[in-house]
Amino acid sequence: MIVLLGVPWLANAADWSTCASDLDDVRRAARDASDIANEVESAKSALENCRNYREGYDYRYDQCRSKLSSYNSEIDRLNSELDTLNRRIRSASSSCTDSSPRVGGSRRPTNKCETYRQYLDRLPLESIIRVCTSSMTEAECRACLAR
Repeated sequence: MIVLLGVPWLANAADWSTCASDLDDVRRAARDASDIANEVESAKSALENCRNYREGYDYRYDQCRSKLSSYNSEIDRLNSELDTLNRRIRSASSSCTDSSPRVGGSRRPTNKCETYRQYLDRLPLESIIRVCTSSMTEAECRACLAR
């Protein structure tokens, strides 16, 4: 049995339990953002239908203002959830970073592009870029996501 207590480099090791918890938070925030993005799309469709076919969709006879208000409200909800997702990603990135040296090898660098690319089929591109620009330039984000 090897005892590693008191080994100074172990103090820099990631807390994998916190990492797992933070990644679960990222997953939930991504799912919530994806659900809200679908609601944005639905509100956008309702607004477009109201503008194009007012007789059948403008139930309040307000020139579609209520549909526009609903659409804007959903956009605000999505932006708020993307802010939450961004905070969760930063937290997971911090808690999942293992700065301790590896025995017999070097530490694998964190690839943020991979993290953002995994959301390409779940969230609108512009939403991902908005979150991505917290850690890279917009040009870097677009290049990363285009691969």
